[in-house]
Amino acid sequence: MKGLTHFTVGAAVATCFPQAVDMALNNYSVILALGGVFGILPDTLDFKLAMFLEENDYII
Repeated sequence: MKGLTHFTVGAAVATCFPQAVDMALNNYSVILALGGVFGILPDTLDFKLAMFLEENDYII
């Protein structure tokens, strides 16, 4: 899945919590966008950051 899909799924899962939806509607909160950011976080850590932190066994 691409990053946009992960972001959308994270935001969609955040809407499953009534408190988050209430905060987004009444308090002008960005809690749903934060859910999207946490949805994209594993993909970012796995593919973009891990390449710099892991040592390779073989260099081709």
